[in-house]
This record gives sequence, structure tokens and C-alpha cells, in this order.
Amino acid sequence: MSKCRIRKSPLYWLSAGIITLTVLGTSAAKAVQIVFDGGSPDLRSANEASAWTQANNFWLAAAQTITGVNFWSIETPQGWGGNPNYGWDGNIRYYIFEDAGGRPSTNPYIQGNATNIVRNATGRSYVGSSLQLDEYAYSFDFNSPIQIAGNTTYWLGLHLASDYNSGYVADRNNVYWVTTGNNWGGNGMESYNGTFNNWTDTGTRHAFQLTSRSESVPEPLTILGTIAAVGFGVALRRKYQNHPSN
Repeated sequence: MSKCRIRKSPLYWLSAGIITLTVLGTSAAKAVQIVFDGGSPDLRSANEASAWTQANNFWLAAAQTITGVNFWSIETPQGWGGNPNYGWDGNIRYYIFEDAGGRPSTNPYIQGNATNIVRNATGRSYVGSSLQLDEYAYSFDFNSPIQIAGNTTYWLGLHLASDYNSGYVADRNNVYWVTTGNNWGGNGMESYNGTFNNWTDTGTRHAFQLTSRSESVPEPLTILGTIAAVGFGVALRRKYQNHPSN
């Protein structure tokens, strides 16, 4: 019984070679650079961010595109003590405000819902409250890159819930933005229920970093691999033409 053999064209092998070598050469992820460091968390205090929007100012020496944020929280575990309100609900709303006389403006310059949220427990907890408050490290991306002017004060605002809760402890999610000992830009500001016309001084400053995710550039292996694949395909094509199927 004869066997049927399918002869694959040179184009098939060329495509396979390019795909394989390109995958091997693009293992490096996009690099994330910290372009503003507002300080590390000190766990000395924190401000609630489900009933309030919390904001801290920042300043960059030169124009820069920012793409995301790192920050730290302390949180009461989901449903702790039998209260269904407690715990982060999985949402982060971010704001960039222009400065208005030492406080955020009443209208956000940029706003959106965080994407690519990463949340990790640090293993630390806040001591000094009747509530259980565990620390988490967060990172997230903006919906799209944000262009920030140099030598200009802005404010980063965070609301760590899907909606605004009552200020009463039993009614809110009890998710807090942790403070830092870095007093670079003075105290933060907060707006109850996120109306942005009632900013008040928190007496604290919160830990956060602004990040910029650079576009990936093909590595040398990718470029050399593609060239090799093309040469490989050409050689196969010549062989194929010199030895046609019977």
C-alpha cells in the first residue's frame, strides 16, 4: 500500500522559522521605570480611601509620559468580623489633578479605572487599631499613557472602591492608603465622597511611585533570527525547485 506524503512548500517552512525564532528572541518584557518616588510605606498611619478620594502632589523636572502607579494599603480582610462591607472590592479609580493654590483642582485633568492591577500581601500588619489591618503592595496601569509637563505640580488621586461609602467605620470598606516618612511635597489632601469641592488636609503624606513602561525593542536575537529564517527559506526554495515531486 502506497503512502501519501504531503510536500510542504518553502513558504510554509519560511513562516515557521520566522515565528519560532521571533518567539525565542522576544522573551524580554517591557521595562518599567520609576520616574517619581514619593517614598516607601512606614505603616505609622493611613487614610481611608473608599469613602474618601485621597490625593498627594508630585512634580517632575522634565516632561515625562507616565503609565502607572505603585502604592501601598492597609485593609480589613473581606467580611472580617462578619461585616460584609469590609474588604477591597477589586476596583481602583485614579485621577490626575492640576494644582489650584496648593490643593487639587475641583475638576480632574485625567481620570479613569485602573487596569492590569497587581495586589500582593507584604506579610506586615498595622498595629494600633481594633480592626485587623493587613498591608498590601499594589501596582496598576493607566488606561492610556499620560503626558506630564515638566516643572509643574500635579496631584495623584486614588479612590479604592467602586462607589463611595458612608464615613462610618461599619459602613465603609476600610481600605487605607499608607503613609510615608518622605515629606517631599507636604501633606496630602482628601475629599469626602469624591465631590472635589471639599478638599481638606490629611496631616499625612502617602507612599506611592509613578512609573513609565517603555516600548519594547526587538532584541538582536529576534533580528538575527528573522534574517536566518529568511535565508533558510530561500535555501529550501532552491532545493524544492531543483527536486520537484514525482
